[in-house]
Amino acid sequence: MRLARAHLLELVGRLLLTTGGVTFLIGLGGLVRASSISQGAPVWLPMSLVPLIVGQALPYFLPLALLTAVVFGYGRMAADGEHVAAFAAGAHPARLLLPAALLGTLTAAALHPFSSEVLPDLYRKMRELGARVRVAALENTRPGASELHHGGLHLLWNGRDEDGAFRDVLLQFRGASPDRELPLAVGELRVLADRARLRVEGERVIFSFEGLRAFSTTDEEAGWTVQNDGTTFLVLDLASVVANNLPEYRAKDLPTSELLRRLARGDLDPEQERSALHSIAQRRALSACLLPLGLIGALIGWRLRRGGFLAGLGAAMGLLVLVFYPAYYVGEALYESDAVEPRLAGWIPFLALLPLVVLLSRGASRLR
Repeated sequence: MRLARAHLLELVGRLLLTTGGVTFLIGLGGLVRASSISQGAPVWLPMSLVPLIVGQALPYFLPLALLTAVVFGYGRMAADGEHVAAFAAGAHPARLLLPAALLGTLTAAALHPFSSEVLPDLYRKMRELGARVRVAALENTRPGASELHHGGLHLLWNGRDEDGAFRDVLLQFRGASPDRELPLAVGELRVLADRARLRVEGERVIFSFEGLRAFSTTDEEAGWTVQNDGTTFLVLDLASVVANNLPEYRAKDLPTSELLRRLARGDLDPEQERSALHSIAQRRALSACLLPLGLIGALIGWRLRRGGFLAGLGAAMGLLVLVFYPAYYVGEALYESDAVEPRLAGWIPFLALLPLVVLLSRGASRLR
């Protein structure tokens, strides 16, 4: 028992160290992504996206951290001959696998509440903060930029005047404008103008065009065209523009507790019910996968022995790249094509790991 406790403490230390390294790399990637969508927004605003990006990505990279930590831990144990001493003392191979199983179980128990209840909230906050970044970008457009995107609004220009006005402007958006001189119905609008200025007031962006030519495609039988060589004002509701380009319902954006309540009340249509069942099963399966991954990492580490850092990292990444992540996307594809029941599609990554546990376990007794 003392040996198992010592191995478990060593594995926990390695897992914390590996998770810290993975989190740092995810943070760097998140920083690059946040800066790419800032489009001139104040630097503190896109920087606020980085913790949300890290939180969203961590559940999908935690299996790599766990597998790497266990492979290194058991590889070191095998290289030092500790397993030989334990076998000589009468220990069964299954007993030496207990620390890996415990670590996988504890990590899964910690991950599941996060992925079920916290992660969906991070998705929602990510969208809200992303919208704030784009609004701020409208007010602080980079001098060297030539395009700007916000939901269904796309603005392109060919240059800037000294007073900040845009030259040779193309504006495209889909939505409704509640306060405008243009008779816009819900549909798509294309505006060409010689010059344009904009300002943001709350949730509204106000354009003033000079030399305007506008064309619309509405939901009605015919669109319209407008031309005005003078000044034309157009006021857009940013919330409406974004809302017209976001899905009304996404199961991945709701916590498991809310999905279960809606399923119990029968509030969902058949397609929404499918997506809810798949999301719940997928969250549970991704957490449960950490147990077989811990066992697989231990069995691989035994076999690597003195393989070194690169061999351990390569084995961990190879298993994930060749088995775990492909199984995850196969499950997604089977769900999207309605080829299997949604709950079964969510559990495919877990089911794909079980044959590996059985295959590697068969040779464990030969290590004695």
